[in-house]
Amino acid sequence: MRVVSVKEMREIDRIAIKQLGIPGVVLMENAGQSVVSAMEDYFDMENVENVTIVCGKGNNGGDGFVVARYLMNLETNIDVYITADPSTISGDAKKNLNILSGLGLKPKVIKTKKDLQKLRTSMTHSDIVVDAIFGTGFSGKIQGITEDVVKELNESGINIVSVDTPSGIDSDNGAVIGEAVQADLTVTMGLPKVGQFLYPARHYVGELYVADIGFPEQVINNVEVKGTLVDNEVLRRFIPWRAPSLHKGAFGRILIIAGSTGMTGAAAMAATSALRAGAGLVYLAIPEHLNPILETKCTETITIPVPQTEEGSISLNAYTKIMDEIKKVDVVAIGPGMSQHPETQKLIRKIVENANAPLLVDADGINALVGYTKVLKKRKKPTVITPHPGEMARLINRDVREIVRNKVNLSQKYAQDWRVTIVLKGAPTVIAEQDGKFWLNSHVNSGLATAGSGDVLTGLIIGFLAQRTTPLAASVSGVYIHSLAGEILKEKIGEHSLIAGDLIDTIPQAIIKALKE
Repeated sequence: MRVVSVKEMREIDRIAIKQLGIPGVVLMENAGQSVVSAMEDYFDMENVENVTIVCGKGNNGGDGFVVARYLMNLETNIDVYITADPSTISGDAKKNLNILSGLGLKPKVIKTKKDLQKLRTSMTHSDIVVDAIFGTGFSGKIQGITEDVVKELNESGINIVSVDTPSGIDSDNGAVIGEAVQADLTVTMGLPKVGQFLYPARHYVGELYVADIGFPEQVINNVEVKGTLVDNEVLRRFIPWRAPSLHKGAFGRILIIAGSTGMTGAAAMAATSALRAGAGLVYLAIPEHLNPILETKCTETITIPVPQTEEGSISLNAYTKIMDEIKKVDVVAIGPGMSQHPETQKLIRKIVENANAPLLVDADGINALVGYTKVLKKRKKPTVITPHPGEMARLINRDVREIVRNKVNLSQKYAQDWRVTIVLKGAPTVIAEQDGKFWLNSHVNSGLATAGSGDVLTGLIIGFLAQRTTPLAASVSGVYIHSLAGEILKEKIGEHSLIAGDLIDTIPQAIIKALKE
């Protein structure tokens, strides 16, 4: 499913109204009706007697007026409040306000603290409150009497339904500055909005219901939408197909450069996960003193001991041997557990710049590129980098909080600037392409915040990439299977107890589940 920015949604709306001639009042009618339909699906409306609806002066408020009318048809008792002077309401919203007034329902205006008491009294008798104050175009901070209204809604203890998006959240970047409505159900129109999946806004959205209000598919297809939500349907398009007659070499040869003293687990987990993803052969280049350990840990992996530093990390002297091994494989991953030893970091940069193979850079591989991202632009083969927000912050010399606030925009920008595919890990994970398109993985799971989880993801992505697929397809598949394994484990053992080894063991189940569903 596509996921849109506010600008993209406005363009869809504009084309539908201005070019195709679909009246805006028709779309508003469909929106209001869709909210009531969603309420019927979500709540036991037969036991709902009273509903309070709070409307703003814009089209979001107009949707709220339509909601009131349809609820009246269900013989529900309705109280409607407006947070603005009714004389400022215009256009389609004004038409629906007039219809409501013609039916004998006169909204109450909230201007003072005394009016707030009336709202509070109304909500004490209500089963549901509908938030139709601000739409998806809102940004900034709610102020004045409306801020007090939002506080009243949140403190009421009543189920809240938000029309299009909870009032007070930024539907582009998920920012919440000050008060915002804490919805139990959000009914968004046409397509989901990017910010509804980003934190902190995601805390406020509740259950997200996407309503079809009559935008023709042709209109949606004619607008360049950059974002896509990752789901089973997407995965089935991306995950590599396996012909039964092929041999192991056809499923890809991988070289993973990883490990240092104390970090054998990172190397082992990346290698095992790559095999679980379906790779035919995995070679593991590790410091020579770790070879006996990793031969025991990774019985299905071919280990390649290489020269090491005195501290037990891979030495710059290993460069020639590693480059010779790269010539024999299809794809390469570098970074898990390699350490930040200066000599090792120099080796990483040299390999990243000169490896003539598709490459995934993770963990200490990313740390080695701080101040040296120009080497990414020099690469002739496809590159995937998989930073978490802290690593991304170091790469571009920004504050971590800025990365979290602008995950999508920054991923898009630097994927284009560096000519790479960026997998910016977190909740949610963003996968950005060089052409500005991005993919959001909507699964979030605190259990994935555990040591080794990133190494498992590295193995999955490079494992899929080895199977003759694109960096985008491999990244999306790896991220989704990783998160789906986490979802399966969350149901079985909970988020607290999940460890990376559990993820590796659950990869087969996750792949079967995704392809079957």
